[in-house]
Amino acid sequence: MTQEPREFERNKIFVNSMFVVALLSGLVGVVHIIRTGLIFGVLWLTIGFIWFLNFSWSRITPIVRVTKDEVMIFLAMGRSPKIIKFDSIQQINQSNKRKIEILLSNGKKIKIRLSYINKKDRDDLLRILRQTIEKEK
Repeated sequence: MTQEPREFERNKIFVNSMFVVALLSGLVGVVHIIRTGLIFGVLWLTIGFIWFLNFSWSRITPIVRVTKDEVMIFLAMGRSPKIIKFDSIQQINQSNKRKIEILLSNGKKIKIRLSYINKKDRDDLLRILRQTIEKEK
């Protein structure tokens, strides 16, 4: 199979909301430092910094990467991606418009929420996964 690697971006609304949460947490931290004290202010600044790191990671890292041999799902910063080999996929279901379920040969189900994926890429992901599974069989 000669499929080029393809990356599916995260939904921009979710990524940008992380930045807003980071900004608000930082502002709350600054206000706490000015008005009430250092302890809660530093805590809020730390939370804001973690949200900013998550925002930065989410802008760079795709949610799903499909290569010629496998599917990699990057769910959260600091966690290893879920790697699914194409030969272990038995079935792909889209029971509703909210998620894709991938049934593996060992009986496990991997769910991908479509709301996490950029809207223009949702149909392409499902099409590529189904075509690749049909070629494997």
